[in-house]
Amino acid sequence: MRSDLCLGTAREAAEQFLCSIDSFNTFRAYRIAILRTVEWVENNGSADTGGTDRLLASVTPEEIGQAMVSLWSAARSSTWNARRAAVLCWLSWCRERGWTAPTMPADLSRVKPVPEPVTVLSRVAIESLTAREAIHLREKALWWMIFETCARPRELLQADIEHLDLVERSCRVRSRRSGHGSGRPVESTLRWGPMTDQFLPRLLRDRTQGPVFVTHRRPRAGKLVGCGDLCPHTGLARLSYDQARYLLDSVTAVDGLGTGWRLHHLRDSGLAHLAASGIDVGELMSKARHRRPGQLRRYMMPSESKLMEL
Repeated sequence: MRSDLCLGTAREAAEQFLCSIDSFNTFRAYRIAILRTVEWVENNGSADTGGTDRLLASVTPEEIGQAMVSLWSAARSSTWNARRAAVLCWLSWCRERGWTAPTMPADLSRVKPVPEPVTVLSRVAIESLTAREAIHLREKALWWMIFETCARPRELLQADIEHLDLVERSCRVRSRRSGHGSGRPVESTLRWGPMTDQFLPRLLRDRTQGPVFVTHRRPRAGKLVGCGDLCPHTGLARLSYDQARYLLDSVTAVDGLGTGWRLHHLRDSGLAHLAASGIDVGELMSKARHRRPGQLRRYMMPSESKLMEL
């Protein structure tokens, strides 16, 4: 690598910056934004300046702007902001080292995210699905429990029978996302409704310990499963998120796997139904366990066709 990067290429500068990032997730996200920007600049430069040996010092702010608009102007606001932040960080890093690097055009500002309506499933559709004889009791209990508690699916899949109170229809869950910036797990008590109450006790039967939702087969020989993820009564393993996601998708897909309902659609639908019923904002905040009231807006703006189904 040349010490004077005024004579170095944009790709070299990008690779050196990426090598300085410790976090793998940050590296992966930044790599997409920065290398695609560099590639656009290389392919769209003039005959004299284009190509993979494009000097960083020859790249202009206008070209950076054109690359950003060409690549991500049609993307969602969150994607635009993430790509813009990555490229901006790279260019600032270069200039901090005294290298000649372009700036981000002033008119390419951060876009204020616009809440998007959630996918709202009608109660009739959920009732119709769970009325099918082919649907196992486990899935019926899980899907209604997500809908009625408005829990995040992973929280319920991690729940143990010891966390349930069948008399009070409640479940204790722990979630990092419901904290207040501390990053530490916060315990919440969620309450379910009459539909979950129809299926959950029948699912548990005589089990008093272990995961609430388990697989139908024991783990294969040699597979390592934590003691906390095994049912002490049956030896069955905890149902994973990927397994639960597949089970719902496979019975609701209309155009092949991957086109069906998502587990989070059940949570979103539960919150949207509560919002449409006129529930107090404070109660909705408590049910959703969001930090800011503005995050509730997406549950209050389902499409007109969906509102007709509620």
